[in-house]
Amino acid sequence: MEKVLFTLLGRRPWEGGIVPAEGGWFTLKEVVQGLRFMEAGFSLTTKGLELFFTTYRPPRFQLEGARVRVAPELASEDSLIPKEVEPPSLLHVGVRERSLLSVADRGLSAPQGQWIVLFADEERARRWKELRTSPVSLVQVEAEKASRHGCPFFALGGELFLARHVPPRFLELPRPPEAEKPKVARSKRREKPKEEKRPPLMPGSFLLTGGGLVEKQSGRRGRRQRRKRR
Repeated sequence: MEKVLFTLLGRRPWEGGIVPAEGGWFTLKEVVQGLRFMEAGFSLTTKGLELFFTTYRPPRFQLEGARVRVAPELASEDSLIPKEVEPPSLLHVGVRERSLLSVADRGLSAPQGQWIVLFADEERARRWKELRTSPVSLVQVEAEKASRHGCPFFALGGELFLARHVPPRFLELPRPPEAEKPKVARSKRREKPKEEKRPPLMPGSFLLTGGGLVEKQSGRRGRRQRRKRR
């Protein structure tokens, strides 16, 4: 594994899709991503990589906190310093889906001291996209046209291209995913209490009156008795 790490960090970092910071430093997280991207065959976590360096202390590397580099006297300086180039006609870059609207408005911008990483090979760009933990969409960059309009591009090894900013007019963006509308819980309608249907009075049934229960008689006899009470 030490040989693979030396090649990645000191000779050909573009093979892992990673870019060194000033002084040739890489974060441990970037190194893990680079090993996965180049399909080196190592299933490492950031903690596992740190354990490798602290346990074996390989002399060709320098570990400082959460970052590592090949000893400067052993690293290939030409391989670690981006050089300004004339880019190819089209480049590809992965953008988080939640950032697409912002990119469409302001363009691509790298954080202070960092780079926008672009690929000439669309397949490599897709492989880089698949390694991201958050949803990512591929954006096509009209790099040659942007370069003619004053947007500088740099390269590492002729395979990995870098930029600080790309205006939105040089980007071909996919349609942003539509946000799901929040479901509003419908309030249940209050059902009116059902009126109890009283069964019809049958012959020989009783009525509740002020004087108590009175047997209801049917026919003429019943009607005559009700008239007498009145």
